[in-house]
Amino acid sequence: MNVIDNFLPDHVHNRIESNLLGPQFPWNFNTATVYGSDCGLEDFQFVHDFYAPISGPVSNYYSLIDSIIDLLGVKYLVRVKANLNTNTHTLFEREFHRDVDLDCKTAIYYVNTNDGYTRFEDGTKIESVANRVAVFESNLKHCGTTCTNTKSRVVINLNYFD
Repeated sequence: MNVIDNFLPDHVHNRIESNLLGPQFPWNFNTATVYGSDCGLEDFQFVHDFYAPISGPVSNYYSLIDSIIDLLGVKYLVRVKANLNTNTHTLFEREFHRDVDLDCKTAIYYVNTNDGYTRFEDGTKIESVANRVAVFESNLKHCGTTCTNTKSRVVINLNYFD
């Protein structure tokens, strides 16, 4: 696992953050955070698909993630999506999962700083810090959380081959 702070130049990160946290960015409601799960009333999130298997780029905002893709050395994208988890009164940890059933890489790019985190089955915890990226093998089960100290926790999740 590799965690890199200050991953993008500030002006690039600020463009991503202002778009994804802005009032015009299109989010879609998902009734669960992990496909096939149902963990109660707090188990939902908003998503934005940047890149989908087979169809390729599916977002008018795809160019926002160009710098992330370049710096990661991506050779082949599998999927890219942004997740927005809303504020909850108490921190809610999601279900452990793998994003894809492929042996590839997963990268989580943290758009904003908050008290949420990503936890791995071995107990490793990566705090949500703006402009941080965590890169790991896709076979590692992980989970995300809500947040309590900002309105939302936003990450961009990339699955790819390098």
